[in-house]
Amino acid sequence: MNSAPFVTAAWAISSKRPGNSQGYETACAPEHSETAGRLVVLAEKMGTPRGLRAGSSDELPWVTFAGGGSSAPPMLAVTTIAWSHERDGTGQPITPARAVWLPWAEVARSRPDCFALRQGVDRLRWPKVDAGPENATGHETQVCVPPPDARRVVGEISRRSLDYVARIAALLVDGRRVAIVLRPDEVVPLADRLCLLDAVLALLPFGARNCLTVATWASYHAGQAAALTFSDGVQADQIGVSLTGFPEPIRYGQRGESYLRELAAITDQGFTVPAIVNHLAARTEPLQRVDEFSLEVLRDIRFASVVHEEVTSGAGSVERVARAFREGNLPEPYLSAFAGFLAKAACSPDGKEAKRAGEVLVSEWSPAFPAVFGDLTRSARKRVPGAETTWLGVCQEAEVSHQGASVAYLASALRPPVVPADDPVFAGLVNLTVRYLSLREPVDAAAYRVLVAQPHVVLRALSEILLPGGSGGLRRKTAEFVFRFKSAINRSLHALRRFSAAGEPAWLRPVLLAPRGQEAHFECGDLEALADLGPAAVSCFVDLLAPKAGPTATVDLCWPAVARLLSLPGAGDEIGDLALSLVYLEFEKRRVPTVDHRARIDFLCLTADRTPRYPDLVESASDAYLDAFRQILDGTDASLRAKVAENLVGHLHRSFGSVSPEAVQRLDKALGVDVTRQYIARLASWLAEGRIREVRELDLPVAWRNELKAFPELAWFRALCELESLVAADIGVDAVFHKAADALRNPASAEEVARVLNAFADRVETADAETLLRRLYRSGATGRYAASLVRDHAFEAGLSGFARHVDQLNEYSQWLLQGRAEQEKTR
Repeated sequence: MNSAPFVTAAWAISSKRPGNSQGYETACAPEHSETAGRLVVLAEKMGTPRGLRAGSSDELPWVTFAGGGSSAPPMLAVTTIAWSHERDGTGQPITPARAVWLPWAEVARSRPDCFALRQGVDRLRWPKVDAGPENATGHETQVCVPPPDARRVVGEISRRSLDYVARIAALLVDGRRVAIVLRPDEVVPLADRLCLLDAVLALLPFGARNCLTVATWASYHAGQAAALTFSDGVQADQIGVSLTGFPEPIRYGQRGESYLRELAAITDQGFTVPAIVNHLAARTEPLQRVDEFSLEVLRDIRFASVVHEEVTSGAGSVERVARAFREGNLPEPYLSAFAGFLAKAACSPDGKEAKRAGEVLVSEWSPAFPAVFGDLTRSARKRVPGAETTWLGVCQEAEVSHQGASVAYLASALRPPVVPADDPVFAGLVNLTVRYLSLREPVDAAAYRVLVAQPHVVLRALSEILLPGGSGGLRRKTAEFVFRFKSAINRSLHALRRFSAAGEPAWLRPVLLAPRGQEAHFECGDLEALADLGPAAVSCFVDLLAPKAGPTATVDLCWPAVARLLSLPGAGDEIGDLALSLVYLEFEKRRVPTVDHRARIDFLCLTADRTPRYPDLVESASDAYLDAFRQILDGTDASLRAKVAENLVGHLHRSFGSVSPEAVQRLDKALGVDVTRQYIARLASWLAEGRIREVRELDLPVAWRNELKAFPELAWFRALCELESLVAADIGVDAVFHKAADALRNPASAEEVARVLNAFADRVETADAETLLRRLYRSGATGRYAASLVRDHAFEAGLSGFARHVDQLNEYSQWLLQGRAEQEKTR
């Protein structure tokens, strides 16, 4: 089916009445007599048909194309001299000249070429040789002119060569007349003639068709005045060419030479024939004379290139870009660059410039613009806060004549891949989504599919809309916006709930049900699907659920999602913030939490490396509690399970005053985690850090102490424990010294060794004590420090005689050490 619009055209006919002996008479509307007469004369001056002449160069029909020129309103006219089988009174065949002309304003928008005009006019049916077309209303009829085929024209230029066609066009620019001479036996079909005429005219502004007369045939014997025609010869004021070229060198005038130079410069810069043809076709201002043709029209094809250079160099101007759009036929790179420039200018702090840029975007709207806006929205480079609001507003204005502009922008901005919450463009996408949900048009199926493709963005947008003010809610400005467009947003939310009821995607249903207090409709599968989006998505859900459900119920209602998260590989690296948010929700003192709830909260605390809220793990936990905790632990990812066990051990260490080894061992058995082993390892690390007294003061089981002694790096600790046993067993000085020396291999143990030796010094004879300390002084710096601690203890205990001996011993040791150093120096 032809979708071309119908145009009201005037018609006229020059013919004879069959059977009558009379001359040709023109029938037309009285008000059109001058135009009709001119068009008929133009056609009849092409020559007198010598019959149908099938298979000859002058075969009928002959078609003449003309415009209004300088003597009539602008128009496009087609006059056809056709063969008929009717005869006049003298027996001669009647060859009527049928003229149809269309007003310029109607056809210039579609810019039909000769081929298209001929097709449209040829569809008219003329039932009588001396009457108008069928279905004519008076001297007007409806003509359906198909759109021109630019590819056909460009193909003809390529087939004939750009040089050949351009040289003919240059002659027309000079005001010369050209005849394409055909041999008598050279048959060129009408369609081919129309294609060549269109090829030449395509290298001139479309408006030149109003002042140039071209024809498919004209006899050189006739007094025709066509600018370009096929013919059997060359008149005196014509330039003759053949279909294969120019027979002799042509001297062009200044205008023709300038035209050829400019065309060559354009092609040298890389402009293609299609670009040139499209550029000239857009110049529809009708010319009255050919000398009105300005080379600036041809040069303007480079205007877009110049503006493109300005835009890419940062020196663009909104008005110059607007003019480039008006010139039309912009190549894709220019279109995108200009749209991007205008999009940024629309966000300018200069209100006047911003308004003008938005107007140009709307007036020159292209389906490519939403993609440009989307690319800018997804780009983190030099983002202008709130730019997406401006661009959505532009799309809304464009919706008046370009339906779907807004959702096209949304689809481009929210395209895959999924944008996480820590992406720099995330906030802009959330703002765009909030604004889109506030539009008057409800969310349709297409928009729904676009929205749910970015779950994190939609979740944050919904939390921005649905949460009350406060630290987790809307900024004041956004809150005022949502209040203003509350009705539209409610319609959008209703549409989202309606679409999500079908179950796709599953994660959205609980999010939309939570703020309405419809927790009873939650399904475990939906919550697990929400968890698959990650902790940030569950956090948004928690924020939406808590105001209606309350803190304690929130933890329990969202637990399927949390449990799913805990089971995912690497969960321990991401779940910390969510765990803290759930723990901090837990503040209701009046409710007695269930065992399951206490276990969940304590587990989350340990996940976030916080002290468990409830005392079960420190005190004697019930079997029910341990079963609940074990169930959570068993469903947790291995790496997170190890982290929880490590944090549990740390908590137990922090609770040394209230936790017993029996409780630790019970946790070990009940939870299936080697808590005891990790507990002992933590004690070993404390010893290595120098926290020796804290460990020694613990009432540890013998087995645990033995395990600590077994650590290879804690041989000094083993020696310390054995030293304590030797002192208690009243063993001799020699054995005590050797154990003390072994214990002092860790310098941090000096104070603990001194504490043990204090008891030894208090009990033994002064001579034995002096012997021990003398050997300690000689053993090195750590030994001297331990001995000095024992000396201090002797003073405090009132053992003055022993203290004097110690001082003398100290001086003697120093003298010995100094003498040994001098002997070494003498050697």
